[in-house]
Amino acid sequence: MSAPPTVPMYLRLRSIMQTTLTADQKLLLCALLEHLGAGEVCWPSIKRLQVLTSRSERHVQKQIAALEDLKILSVERRPGWASRYRIDWAALEAQQIDPRTACTPAQRAPHPRKLDGGPPHSVHPTPAQCADEQNQRTEPENKIREQDQIPPKPPRGPTAPELFPELSLPEQPPDTDTDTTRKPTPAEVWTDLEAIRCDGLKARGQPYRKRTLKPIRRQLVARLKEHSPDDLKAVWSWWQTSNDPRARYLRDHNYGPSTLLRPGNFADYLDCALAPVAQPDTGDNVIRMPPRGGDPIAETNAHLAKLYGRLGLSLDDDVSEEEEEAAIARYEAIHGEGALWRA
Repeated sequence: MSAPPTVPMYLRLRSIMQTTLTADQKLLLCALLEHLGAGEVCWPSIKRLQVLTSRSERHVQKQIAALEDLKILSVERRPGWASRYRIDWAALEAQQIDPRTACTPAQRAPHPRKLDGGPPHSVHPTPAQCADEQNQRTEPENKIREQDQIPPKPPRGPTAPELFPELSLPEQPPDTDTDTTRKPTPAEVWTDLEAIRCDGLKARGQPYRKRTLKPIRRQLVARLKEHSPDDLKAVWSWWQTSNDPRARYLRDHNYGPSTLLRPGNFADYLDCALAPVAQPDTGDNVIRMPPRGGDPIAETNAHLAKLYGRLGLSLDDDVSEEEEEAAIARYEAIHGEGALWRA
């Protein structure tokens, strides 16, 4: 016999909870009740019941069959459509239990009134009695008892340096050369190089625009592994202050630090920077720069034309430094790092 439609939802939920059914069966009935509402029939899909109960499809079907066996749930299966479910509230009431009579203490223990010795609990001493006994103890006695409970520490024996002074290690002097032997970081070297470039531009009356280390950090680290920071500073000073035709050519055509740091170029520029500066002949014993054969500007242009030809570029075109670096990166990606300068 079905419950009337006017039965509130909480009463239906209570009738489900106060039964001897398993937890999964109660959970499935609550999921059906969510779709049933105040009606008598609902038709949720198995997928929907899976979502509401957080159980697998096979487990949900197993619980539906169990409720069918108990005559609590009737299922009308329709091929191609969702099944229709109806809860038999009369059969559900047969599974209910009375919480006031199930497992009550009266079935396990005698009534307190039937006991002759009063309530079955022992009376503990009042706090006043304990306080009187504790007040009789004086504070010095408590300290003595606490000291008696802690065993005294054994006397410390002599250590190994005290027994054998000749085996003790000599005191090490403080390390004062730490700061002098530390190698400068690439960022510190780059700061010094930028200061040299800034001074050179200001001396020539040209504007200074700060360059960041990130685009050429890999080249700078590679050169620092092969040369000292002083070598890099010497090349930078030669680039900005020297009257060498190659240095003037680099300045006039706005070649940047990436050109100086290339493996093949840096060795040549370092030789130029460390070579003696040509001085006028005054009759004294002066070291003079050896003469170079041919026109240095023509030699430099020929060398650059050869490199540009490998990269697929031309000196006649207005090629920016970014385009040049991109062409070099493509060439090295195909032929290997440094292949342009070894060829």
